Amino acid sequence: MNGMRRIWRRTLLLSLIAGCWAALPACHQEAEGPPSEDFVVGVVGVPPSLDPHQYPEPAVGVLARNIYDTLVYRDSLTREFVPGLAESWEISPDGMRYTFTLRQGIVFHDGTPLNADAVRVNIERIMNSPRSSDRVTRLLGPLDHVEVVSPNVAALVLSQPYAPLLDALSQPFLAILSPTALAEWDDLTYQFHQVGTGPYRFADYGIGEYVVLERNPDYAWPPPVVANQSFPTIERIVIRFYSDPALLAEALDNGDVQIAIGLTPEDARTSVLNERAIQLETLSLPGQPVELLLNAGRTPTDSLAVRQALFIALDRQTVAQSVYQGFASVAQGPISPNTIYYDPSVAGRYNYDPVQAAALLNTSGLIDTDGDGWRDDEGVPIEVTIAVESLSPESEIARLAKDEWESTLQIPVSIENVPTDEELAVLGTTGAYHAIAYGEPFLDPAPLADWYRSNSARNLVHYVDPDLDGLLLVGQVESNPDSRASIYAQAQGRIMDQALVIPITERIQIVGSQPAVTGLHFDPHGAYPYFTDLGLGQ
Repeated sequence: MNGMRRIWRRTLLLSLIAGCWAALPACHQEAEGPPSEDFVVGVVGVPPSLDPHQYPEPAVGVLARNIYDTLVYRDSLTREFVPGLAESWEISPDGMRYTFTLRQGIVFHDGTPLNADAVRVNIERIMNSPRSSDRVTRLLGPLDHVEVVSPNVAALVLSQPYAPLLDALSQPFLAILSPTALAEWDDLTYQFHQVGTGPYRFADYGIGEYVVLERNPDYAWPPPVVANQSFPTIERIVIRFYSDPALLAEALDNGDVQIAIGLTPEDARTSVLNERAIQLETLSLPGQPVELLLNAGRTPTDSLAVRQALFIALDRQTVAQSVYQGFASVAQGPISPNTIYYDPSVAGRYNYDPVQAAALLNTSGLIDTDGDGWRDDEGVPIEVTIAVESLSPESEIARLAKDEWESTLQIPVSIENVPTDEELAVLGTTGAYHAIAYGEPFLDPAPLADWYRSNSARNLVHYVDPDLDGLLLVGQVESNPDSRASIYAQAQGRIMDQALVIPITERIQIVGSQPAVTGLHFDPHGAYPYFTDLGLGQ
């Protein structure tokens, strides 16, 4: 999750899939590559699997948004929910039952009709399969079970109210898959035989290299979020995977791809400086910004004064310019500005002030008592450890923070480089760090409860605050938008008051396209394009 920092470094897992692939002759296809005249979309990242219920990665989301449909969609501009596979829905007064009436006449690519039982099969697969992603399962919140009310009506029943459920159901990782294909293929092999109801059909898969999508000529149910209310204009689209962002930039410059998703700021800046005829768009992604979460459960960052000193001793403007080349704005709070219920009053609470930072440490008793040039705690050496994914942009941020904190605050800093995002998450549960570079995309701020609630397994700040817990839990239950806005404003303020996070920059995605490309736009999460509206101008 450039901005989506979990899209690199998955190559080791590909060997596992290759083994499975070799054992499945029916799935085996030579990855020689499709014809060069196809419309090609390049994405950074080589996903270990393409199953949207199992791997909520950006590259998988690009596919899923176009192979499948979701029960509801969310308008990118108004943020309102609009019909998808469901033509209407009702929420019970207690907020614990969501009843969806499905559109009739919709069929999956294999001819299976969409019905309420297909919804049940999909939701139960997500809830019960051991291969389902934890992040995807968490999207469903306190969902208890699915009821088939009638052939065309399905009800999702919760154990308690959960306001973000519609937002979750609008995401491509909760797409509805063909129940016939799910019955024919197991959880490991379905990825080779994907069947949805979307504008494009899954046609070919060269493992680790490309996927070919072919236009669905029967597509007659586009959601209102796209302009083209018929089947797509582009007949075939090839999605090519690039483990090296530099190769993607080269392919864009050479005209080998029409769209490049996930350009680095350096490559985008080079295109600008060299005046290349490339359309560039910087998308600010909702959710947690690029940030350093501070561990309030470990000395010395268990001290508010120390956390505040680390915050204001870091020149975030310089860091943003150095790492993101001016493409990303400095972040101000625990969620990004285009996240729902963002509170702009969090801006400016901690401005760069190295003199004040040093004074805070002096008053907290952390001084150099032995004259060795480093601060200590009454003679006991102190150190700050930053945990970071080794090949991510945040690794450079950690290096800059180390340089600044050591020179300005006289605190030795070590960097714990972790190979993968998953291993970084595991390290986060141990608390064996003082700052950790971690975050997730989301449009609704309900996941803040996962990151800051006292008893959450994902509380990487290890901070215990019953009042904050109450705000975050009520925010998930409350359905009134105005009340939720007030609740999350209070929660953001409390997180910042306690300096539990150092927001560095907004999380971004840089997209490049050839001058002739038209109709490129993305869903509200900023990462997943709608291919239905794509075209090529003259």
